[in-house]
Amino acid sequence: MSPDQFFSRQGHIPRFAKLLEKQSFQKHFRFLNVDEAHHHFNWGLPHFGQPIFSTAWSKLDSIRRRLSKDAVCLAVSGTLPPLVKSITVKHLLFKSGLYDSYDLPLLRSNITYATLHLDGDSRNFENLRFLIPTDVQDPMLIPKGMIFVDSTKDATSLSEYLNSLLPAKYQVADLIVHYHSFMSEEYLDQAWKNFEENKCRIMITTSKLQCVCLDLSTLSEFYSFSQGVDLPDIMFVIQLGICSNPMDVFQRFGRAVRNLSLHGFALLLAEDWAFDPPPDLPITKEKSAKSTPLTRRQKTSKEMFEYVQSKTCLRKFMAAYLGDTGTYGEFRIIRHIAFSLTSRFYL
Repeated sequence: MSPDQFFSRQGHIPRFAKLLEKQSFQKHFRFLNVDEAHHHFNWGLPHFGQPIFSTAWSKLDSIRRRLSKDAVCLAVSGTLPPLVKSITVKHLLFKSGLYDSYDLPLLRSNITYATLHLDGDSRNFENLRFLIPTDVQDPMLIPKGMIFVDSTKDATSLSEYLNSLLPAKYQVADLIVHYHSFMSEEYLDQAWKNFEENKCRIMITTSKLQCVCLDLSTLSEFYSFSQGVDLPDIMFVIQLGICSNPMDVFQRFGRAVRNLSLHGFALLLAEDWAFDPPPDLPITKEKSAKSTPLTRRQKTSKEMFEYVQSKTCLRKFMAAYLGDTGTYGEFRIIRHIAFSLTSRFYL
């Protein structure tokens, strides 16, 4: 469940929060599992002088304090860099020497990672023209994949653009769909079912759908998405436009080719400014309070700039960033690739 269910919000006290106030219920609460624990850092702490994204994620320590001292706590994430891990451990009240830590290999050699310049900005959808084979007659020739965009408007517009590239008979077949919180539950359920069953070839979604929902009305939608995303045959993941930090983009890339016998790619299409030097000084709270709203460049972490501009193998960069000491075979420089990489899917 969302951490928001532990706290009152806008005057509303969730049912679970009311239950937790009762000692008769608390004594039966023996296990707390914090999934996607990196969200405490991303959403529960202020960044670049901006307010925190989720108050609930900033109060995980208070959840632990409300449980019995015998309750066991587990925190897991696929993206916990050493600094983020240390902050999370402290916030969740793990006492030094009294907890176990397990670091498992994360990176998969069956994913080719790449970054490329966007031609124009992220709303120039011609950058993704390569995904649709010319005069496609068999929909199965379209590789199955996911595209992450910044807004629901972009998700809708991009799906319309890619659909327009299909022959007329396929444009109403829901081969390419957008998936975001403003769609009906019936639409979302059917769209995801089609994606699971390979009837839908490309799903375009917003970053918010990888989040823990902050509203009860979207709980079932988030649950179905987050649980159903563990598919074996997603051949590519594309991030259209840079993310604010590497953890976000690595989480999305992790959805690609979970069937280890397949090989796919994870592509970040970054704006021109992402290849320039990052801002010299951090944006402080005092400065941002007096200035105009921060640009995306100002809200992008130094590590994200380093990933985009890396001169070495991106898998090697990811391993160093995550503190991952697993063995993945030979590291190769694979940053610069051409769109022809995708041609293997059309043979």
